[in-house]
Amino acid sequence: MTTFLKRSALVASIVLALPAAASAASFAATGTGTIPDNLPAGLVMSFAVTGSGAPTSIGIGMTATHTWVGDLTVTLAAPGGAPSATIFARPGRVGGTGFGTNSDLAGTYAFFDSHMGDFWAAAAANVAAGTFLPPGNYRSSGVGAGTATSLNPVFAGLTPAQTNGTWTLTVTDAASGDTGTVTSATLFINQTTPVSLQNFSVD
Repeated sequence: MTTFLKRSALVASIVLALPAAASAASFAATGTGTIPDNLPAGLVMSFAVTGSGAPTSIGIGMTATHTWVGDLTVTLAAPGGAPSATIFARPGRVGGTGFGTNSDLAGTYAFFDSHMGDFWAAAAANVAAGTFLPPGNYRSSGVGAGTATSLNPVFAGLTPAQTNGTWTLTVTDAASGDTGTVTSATLFINQTTPVSLQNFSVD
């Protein structure tokens, strides 16, 4: 009997010592709207994150239109502005010159580390006038073709206290003449499954 009680106490202490599993949550953006044309401040959207544990994965989904995706840079930042990660940066613009790819945004685009879509390649494949970059699931990307990046390691060091607060998603248009709008955006914390393009629910 004594041995059983000791074992039960040991099991209980191990269970209590294990960190609580981080729950999945999603947060809708406020501040969506027209992307300012050729203005460095850009469109800044906010996510009010509450009740979240330390992030093990981060994802972004946004529904947007824009007539020249090569104008745009999209950046996600944690509360206080750091750390931050580029979602994509002026696809098609190489070596700091040129206007980037002229394919259009027209739909919902989701960026998770678990996705395999090459955003730069998709943009480059749809450059005829009036064609759009296919809505779908993509990896975040840096500057240059084939530069898929990872969001999770950027934010993995955040504590729960650092995670809860106001996150921002900034969309900057760096060239004049083409315009667009973000109609919705969602921040996903600890959701690793690709999301539905229709309603951002986990599928």
